[in-house]
Order: sequence, then C-alpha cells, then structure tokens
Amino acid sequence: MLEVGRKKLEGRSEEGRAGKCVLLAAVLFALFVVMPRAMAQGPAPLWDTGTFSILGYDPDTGEVGAAVQLRVFSVGNGVLWADAAAGIAATQAIVDVGYGPQALDLRGRRVAPDAIIKRILDQDPDPLPENWSKQGRQFAVMNLNGEYAAYTGPKATEWAGNKGGKFCTAQGNILAGPAVVDNMVANFEKTKGHLS
Repeated sequence: MLEVGRKKLEGRSEEGRAGKCVLLAAVLFALFVVMPRAMAQGPAPLWDTGTFSILGYDPDTGEVGAAVQLRVFSVGNGVLWADAAAGIAATQAIVDVGYGPQALDLRGRRVAPDAIIKRILDQDPDPLPENWSKQGRQFAVMNLNGEYAAYTGPKATEWAGNKGGKFCTAQGNILAGPAVVDNMVANFEKTKGHLS
C-alpha cells in the first residue's frame, strides 16, 4: 500500500506537494509547540464539577433542611437523609450510603451529632482502603435543634472541606477552593425568610 501511495504522489503536481508540506508543517507546529504548552498547564480535572451540600436550621420556624449538588444525575437518594423526628444527614465524596440510615437511627436514640460521626467512622470496616477509603468520605449530621457536626476525610478529592456557621454546615469536594463552602454558609446565614 505504501508503494501505491507513493506512485500517486509522484503523479501529482507541485501545488499538491506544497499543500501537503503546509499541512505537515501545521501538524508539526501543533505537536511541538501547541501541545507542550497545553500540557504544561497541568492535566485536565477528572470532573467538571464537584459535590457540595448544605444542612441548615431555621431558628424562627425550627425547621431543618438540606440541599445537594453533584455531577451525578439523581443523587438525592444517596447523599441526603432526613427523618422528621430525628434530624438530617449528608454523606458524600467516597460515599458509603449506609452512613445516612445509621446516622438517623442514632439520632432517633438522641445521640449527639459529633458522637454519631465518631461512632460511624470508628465502626466503618473500610473494606477497600486502597481505592474507596473511608479517609475520603465527607459526612455531616444535624439534629432538630440545629446542632451539627461535619467531617471531611484527608483523602477526599481536592479541593475538599467543610465550613460551619451558626445555623448551617456546608461541605464539598472537587471544588475550586474553600470560597465555595464559605460563600454557601455566608449566604445562608444572612438570607432572611422561610427555609425552603
């Protein structure tokens, strides 16, 4: 086949050869100039957006509520957990969906939010520590009085963290930086009106 292509080239005009030289020069320019510059900027993120959630308390009405945003469609059934008689919880990042029901069960027995987080993390057997470690989990719990606790594991995908306010806690991972959760808390705290 190479020979056939070569014969075809031999029969073409000088204009055809000039066009191929321009194309070859453009490809070489892209390979040796443009691509190294693009690669020097660092690898593209694995995901375009991350996860962030907020648990909040309205002191005027006594209501609690939660919201989440995630890159995965229909995430509400795995991140947010609520029980009108106990409180709310969010579990995300290297998620273990079992954390939500466990948190609500412990809240139903009136265990404090910080003790819930400690107990659940301590009891997590961490079955896949190499690639699904409990050290990558994020977890927050709020009782019906607005008392909360939150945890961000040291192996959660960066940027990851949580921020607490007087009436809310926000947590997120794979974010641009701490300003995301900082602004969530600031805006929740200063916004007046009904929780929903």
